[in-house]
Amino acid sequence: MAKTYQPHKNNKYWLPHHLYMQTLYLVRDYDRLQREYHDLIDETAKSDGQPRESGPGDPTGKKAIRLESTAEKLRAVEQSIIMVQEEYRNHVLANVMYGSPYPGTADKRTWSRHRCRFIFSVAEKMRWI
Repeated sequence: MAKTYQPHKNNKYWLPHHLYMQTLYLVRDYDRLQREYHDLIDETAKSDGQPRESGPGDPTGKKAIRLESTAEKLRAVEQSIIMVQEEYRNHVLANVMYGSPYPGTADKRTWSRHRCRFIFSVAEKMRWI
């Protein structure tokens, strides 16, 4: 997996450790969130006629809340990665999600700066900062 270190020195995109890790794991969970979102959309009501809750239920409302929550997380990652320059975009996302090494096309600090800015942007879009 990719490193979890974030540079402190001259890093205007620095996040507190717990927030950095929360954002990092949100990005790493992107594939599962996409599957969950599509499964929720394709999901049909499954009922065998037996009641599941003691009070009145609202399965449609609960599904809508889950859909919106998942969609918000997906949008945060997608809108943030678009802000990274196109030539770095795929490599930054692959590094954060899967730990893929960066190619030698740019300096290590350049990659680090784009990675930090991307993770900071995700946290902003989630309204965590």
